[in-house]
Amino acid sequence: MQLQNIVSIIGMVTGLAGLYIGLHEYIRQGRQKRFECYRGFQEQISMHAVEFNLISLLEADDPALVDISIQKRSEFIGLLESVSIALNSRLISEEAVYNFFGYYTLQIDASTHFWSGLGKDLPLWSEFNRLAKRMYGFHSKINSKKSPVLTM
Repeated sequence: MQLQNIVSIIGMVTGLAGLYIGLHEYIRQGRQKRFECYRGFQEQISMHAVEFNLISLLEADDPALVDISIQKRSEFIGLLESVSIALNSRLISEEAVYNFFGYYTLQIDASTHFWSGLGKDLPLWSEFNRLAKRMYGFHSKINSKKSPVLTM
C-alpha cells in the first residue's frame, strides 16, 4: 500500500508541475503576442509620422497638413483605429495606448487642417473619435492641471 501512495503522490506532483509549466507558457505567449501587436502598431504609425513630418505639422496645426493626401491621412487615422480596437479587445492597456499613441490621437483630434476634407464627425471616424475621447479622459485622470493637448 505504501508503494501505491508514493506512486499517487509522484503522479500528482508531476501533474501539478505540468499544469504550472503549461499555465506559465500560456501567460508568456499572451504577453509576447500583446507585445508583437503593440510593436506592429508602433512601427506603422512611426513610419507614417516620419514620412509626413506629422509631429511638427500637428503641433503647429500647420496648413501644410492639407497637402497630405486624403488617402494618407485616412490611412493614418485607420492605424489609430486599429489601436483603438486592440485597446477595446484588451490586447493593449489604456496606459500603453496613451503613452505611445495618445499624443498623435489628441493632436489629430485638435487639428483643423488635418481633418480638412475628411469630415471629422462622419460615422466613418467613430472609432477614432471614441479613442480620442478615451485619451482625453485618461489624460485628465492622470494630470488634471495640464492642457488636454500635449506639448513636447
